[in-house]
Amino acid sequence: MATASDWASTHERCSTTPTRPSAPSIFRLSPWRELGETCQKDRVTLALPFEEWARAAFASGKYHEAELTTEIVYVAQRLNAISERGDRLIAATAVALDLPLITHDPQIAAAAGVECLWA
Repeated sequence: MATASDWASTHERCSTTPTRPSAPSIFRLSPWRELGETCQKDRVTLALPFEEWARAAFASGKYHEAELTTEIVYVAQRLNAISERGDRLIAATAVALDLPLITHDPQIAAAAGVECLWA
């Protein structure tokens, strides 16, 4: 079972990467939804209830929501090697915004063609 510290550890590697030491992390809401569902299934344990934890994370200034833009949709259309639509959109967001992608899926890492953390 993954824990909040696993997820936080992955974020730490992202936020302290040498190429972007002071850059905030930008997330589409899909990973947050998936994390919330994973918490409901008791596969991830957070120190706080999910909603409270997520609100605190966004309020910290370290995380920012990325809007779904037409450019992200265009990039997603080129990432057909990634089978799941949500994963394609997450990878496309990283590509379009030139940000590292946090993934443990080698298929997504290979298809995205951006710096990947945790792969």
